[in-house]
Amino acid sequence: MMRGPARARALAAVLISAWLLVAALLHVAGFEGLLGADAHDYLRLARQWTAWAHGGPRPVMVEHPMGYPLLGALMGGAFGAEHAALRLVTGLSWVALVLAGRSILRPLAGARHEASGYAVLAIAGAPFVLRYAHTVMSDVPAMAAVLLSTAFTLRWHDRRQWSDLGMAVLTAAVAVGIRTACAPLLAVLALTWPRGLPSGRRAWLWALAAVAVLAGGIAIAEGSGISALRTPLQEWSVRHMIARTHTSDDGVLRYALPNVLYVLGVLVHPGLLPMGLPLLPFVRRSDAQVPALRLALMMLAAYLLLLAGLPFQNDRVLALGQPFAAIVLFPAFRRALVWCGERGIRRGAVLWTLALLQAVLFVRAMAPFVRQAGEERELARLLRALRPQVVYTHGLGGPLMEQVPGVAVHELWYGRIARFEPGAWVVVRPDALAAQWAGLPPATNWEAAIAQGARVVWRGPDGWVLARVPPDRR
Repeated sequence: MMRGPARARALAAVLISAWLLVAALLHVAGFEGLLGADAHDYLRLARQWTAWAHGGPRPVMVEHPMGYPLLGALMGGAFGAEHAALRLVTGLSWVALVLAGRSILRPLAGARHEASGYAVLAIAGAPFVLRYAHTVMSDVPAMAAVLLSTAFTLRWHDRRQWSDLGMAVLTAAVAVGIRTACAPLLAVLALTWPRGLPSGRRAWLWALAAVAVLAGGIAIAEGSGISALRTPLQEWSVRHMIARTHTSDDGVLRYALPNVLYVLGVLVHPGLLPMGLPLLPFVRRSDAQVPALRLALMMLAAYLLLLAGLPFQNDRVLALGQPFAAIVLFPAFRRALVWCGERGIRRGAVLWTLALLQAVLFVRAMAPFVRQAGEERELARLLRALRPQVVYTHGLGGPLMEQVPGVAVHELWYGRIARFEPGAWVVVRPDALAAQWAGLPPATNWEAAIAQGARVVWRGPDGWVLARVPPDRR
């Protein structure tokens, strides 16, 4: 019979095989993990870090920490394989995420081996989590680092070994270095670190040292390229919790639900926790008395409170709290299985049904990503054929800089453009600009391009257009 470490290794091998299989299927479908500005920016930065190692200029990024692209450069730079390395970092992080969740849940599972199955189904198999596990994004690496820090913190509470505290602080610093949005979760976690300290007059010094190391991680993140470490807290407001329309640097955003209800979707959203809604009747108040569940609940509550007060709704940001929602619902899952068994419903039938449902939901969640990546490649192909010198766009800056070498790409978002370069091309979705950016630079700049004589010469799927600014007639 396999012991704990052997089971963990076997589970890791199965997960790596599953990830490779899905990656191969997505490759056949034409998806290589790249879409949107962030993914292409991460790849570009990873390549710039490789170039920096050979004497090039130091990369700069003003929106996110450098941890993720730096890992891509370290793992793949020597082979010119930064793209593959970034995907591998994300895939291995997905495996680490599941193993960390399993580690937290194992003491709660008793003699049964439900922790592994639940971690695979509820965390790894969640459609949005699996989707981001195959995308060049920092989401899953950040989730894994936070959950690993949580697992080491719980071990520190139980065993009081300094190595566990050291690993908890180290993984917390790594999480912040990958994504600053982790900070609220880690702040709650850091407040519990003194719990494992021995009694004595100098115990508080150890707590201070641990917090200082975490603060050092934040400082490292700032030094990696984040200007003044800008945070969303500057936009936080109680008013945003009940509003359904928000105005921010993302334009005018209109939603069906107010933020305070939207954030609760982490417990029931089909993309984040498909089994969540059926499990709610099995939740008991006593679940919060279990230390691991109480910690997960505290971290989740603090994070959702922060998100509810921000002027946007974003499933990528919400997904960071998904593993903690899954952990909180683990006792309810065990009760649901008992309830099914009492009614003659076999455990295997339940688990396979859930797995099949989540596979279908994953395909549905992945389809827009595959389609969008295809649209980006098609637009880049058209522009390469046109051989432009200057391109103006909104939302495609990263992909075009990566896929149309040598072209000067300007984003319409940054501010008013007084005059467009003669002969330049403009790539936008006019309908989206009118709906979300009315009166703001992306829309007003598009209107200015039309006023300067830009003429649409191609219309593509999903509302994209290519327009040409008239060349000089001198």
